[in-house]
Amino acid sequence: MGCMLKKMIFQSLNELFIKSKNFIRSIIDFFKFFYFFNTRYDKNKKTLLVFSHDGSSSGGAPVVLFKLLKNLELQNYNVVILFKNGGELVTECKKKGYAAYVYQYISTLYIRIIGPTTDSSIVNTVVCGNVIEHLQEVNSHMRIVWWIHEGKDVFEMMTSKLPRHLSGNTKVACVSQRSKDIFKEYYPKIDPVVLHYGLKDYFNKSNFFTRRQTFFSISIIGRLSDRKNQFQIIEALQLLPKNILENLNINIIAATWNEKYKNNFMNEAAKYKQIKLIPGLSHEKLLESYGNTDLLICCSKDDPLPVVVSEAMMMECPCLVSSGCGQYEYIENGINGYKYDVNNTYEMASKIVEIFNNKDIEKIKLNERKIYLREFSMQQSVNRMSHYLLL
Repeated sequence: MGCMLKKMIFQSLNELFIKSKNFIRSIIDFFKFFYFFNTRYDKNKKTLLVFSHDGSSSGGAPVVLFKLLKNLELQNYNVVILFKNGGELVTECKKKGYAAYVYQYISTLYIRIIGPTTDSSIVNTVVCGNVIEHLQEVNSHMRIVWWIHEGKDVFEMMTSKLPRHLSGNTKVACVSQRSKDIFKEYYPKIDPVVLHYGLKDYFNKSNFFTRRQTFFSISIIGRLSDRKNQFQIIEALQLLPKNILENLNINIIAATWNEKYKNNFMNEAAKYKQIKLIPGLSHEKLLESYGNTDLLICCSKDDPLPVVVSEAMMMECPCLVSSGCGQYEYIENGINGYKYDVNNTYEMASKIVEIFNNKDIEKIKLNERKIYLREFSMQQSVNRMSHYLLL
């Protein structure tokens, strides 16, 4: 009990330190922005104003936003990116020539200054949604795209901060049909479009492909948490026949975790020699891992469009996807991948058996990549976002 209390106190103090650090930085950054706006802001160019909830480079919505920005035609734009919290992407944006700042709690000050001269704006994620009404108030001609990536848990957490009114100059774009369905629970009169993120194609990088392993290798990638549902693979192991268990390796690749969930998971996983925890990989190493993986499983309960599934499709790595994932709707069992009801572990186990015994998996891998090319390529994302922003 004493050790647990110490961990809780340390975690609370660490969170307070990070918030305080970001707040102090936001004050300093505002004065830097004010200087930029009065000395280097080019009034002869158009302006794109971007809001991101986080500057972390570890993955997710901030990273796919940054990659999209790098591929948009923005030579004739002032690009100003405001991050609610700091991180490595703030520096990366500056290297690209963008004006990047941490705003924390003072977004209104930025909007009052730059909003009236802004032509287009991307508001990335539900977490940043509280800036939309301020943008609409200062500039009714600004083209706003609210790009939503999250699931129901974040909507529930942010309910009190969601914008009450969305005007005609705000376009809502959801990253998947799943996130669209959740959005419509809160805004039933608005019909958003589905705008997938885009991924750079690494498939032709031959160094990412290595020889097939002796064992059948399964990878499960993502934060160790109840939402990602890694416990289900342990339940499925109990249902698999002996000949598969004797030829199985399971890599749990997680850079972050819920501490309690991780401890419980690892205590159970210790009973199975097949399971190995890999505490995070660089993106290049992650791409390499698809070449060593016979099956990627995404067992999430609620995951609007997990990047690892789209990347696996891109790299022709066979996927087994739960009904909690956004890619579920694009998969036809045995044709271009595999899927199962997230509430049915027996079905999950039977699909693992089917894939293990499939001697014609190459056709499925080819068809899987077609999903990536049609739905998740960078060019489709660039074309559609450019259209919505009137770039």
